[in-house]
Amino acid sequence: MTTEAPPRLTVAGLTVTHPSGDGRPARSAVNGVTFTIQRGEVLGLVGASGSGKSTILHALAGLSGPGTAVTADRLELDGIDLRSLDRGGWVNVRRAHLGLIPQQPMTALTPAVGVGRQLDWYLGPDAVIRHADARIRGYKR
Repeated sequence: MTTEAPPRLTVAGLTVTHPSGDGRPARSAVNGVTFTIQRGEVLGLVGASGSGKSTILHALAGLSGPGTAVTADRLELDGIDLRSLDRGGWVNVRRAHLGLIPQQPMTALTPAVGVGRQLDWYLGPDAVIRHADARIRGYKR
């Protein structure tokens, strides 16, 4: 008798709500999204511009931004409950379990902020020193 491996990613009832910023009520950008990805499967998110594809992926990577509320009945990656992670937990998950390539990868880094600091945002403050090319090692926080 074989037992089925647990899903790689389980998303159930994902809702993402952005603050309005102008005193009006917050607005839901994604509401009730549910899907499961088994090991070895590939899922494509397809939809019109503004339909929430990037919003879903940012929520799954812990990169939704300040003031954004991310809720879900279940949000698990490799058995890790993503709903309970603090900043350090997200850094560890991004290092070991997932990667995000933005829609416009050639413009993903902003020239107004140093590359090292931007890597800190995604990988955590010590990752640049441990994993960076020698040219970035001199980066000062």
